[in-house]
Amino acid sequence: MVWPKTRVLLLIAHGIVKAGVDLGELRSEDLEVSGTKISIRLPAAQVTDAYLDDLQTRVVERSTGLLRMFDKDLEQSARQTAVSDIRRAARTAGILKDADERAQAQLKACFSRWASTKSSFTHSKRPSARRLARVYA
Repeated sequence: MVWPKTRVLLLIAHGIVKAGVDLGELRSEDLEVSGTKISIRLPAAQVTDAYLDDLQTRVVERSTGLLRMFDKDLEQSARQTAVSDIRRAARTAGILKDADERAQAQLKACFSRWASTKSSFTHSKRPSARRLARVYA
């Protein structure tokens, strides 16, 4: 039963969240070359996009109380809340760690092909948001 002043919207949301490391943020001081060793201070991984899949997101129930006018913004508000919740859930599930690992793997593969040797990565212990990745070429 819907109370006279109540509005209800049940939205089943399916979202997509993308994350990555923006190599465009690299500065010249983030790259150090010493003999056959290359050190790169990587920017922190970040969420680059989050949105709902409109083909799979749908309103299951919508009802308004007898004394309440139809709220045309209710669904839009529910969708915005769903995007925020999906973004937060992706962060909690480790999307930033995954993005960081993928970036390191891609750079490792790139430098390995370029230098034809093994590559490895480590992180600096400093509390900066930027991480140090070392590639041994």
